[in-house]
Amino acid sequence: MVYDGQPIFDHFKRVDDTTLMGIMNGKEFPEDGPFFCFILEYAA
Repeated sequence: MVYDGQPIFDHFKRVDDTTLMGIMNGKEFPEDGPFFCFILEYAA
């Protein structure tokens, strides 16, 4: 996912059928972090 007007990128990895793990980075983030990690879960 790329945000309009923001130098930020989200990268996703599927963990299982209902869970994605994400990490956010971008042009203004230092090479060695900090990195922002998050979990997205589908709830029916």
